[in-house]
Amino acid sequence: FPVEINRADYATLLRVPGIGVTSARRIIAARRFAPISPEGMKKIGVVMKRAKYFITCSGRPFDKIDHQPARLRQRLLLGDGGEAKLPRQLVLPGIG
Repeated sequence: FPVEINRADYATLLRVPGIGVTSARRIIAARRFAPISPEGMKKIGVVMKRAKYFITCSGRPFDKIDHQPARLRQRLLLGDGGEAKLPRQLVLPGIG
């Protein structure tokens, strides 16, 4: 991953979350005539809410997430707003 929609074979397309058998067939058929655009993916019936993290279209990712490991770690630890998250586990007195 990520999978380039305009170059991937049928079996690879089926491995992408949000792309089913029907959508994969439609993608293969549609790109014979022209490269597929993000708008075309929605028209084909791909569940973009799931698929956008795993696909690219003409080399451009659909999501706006920075995939660098250091940035991902920082976002996970600090959250989206940049503030430190409080521990969410309940601490019982006298235990641990």
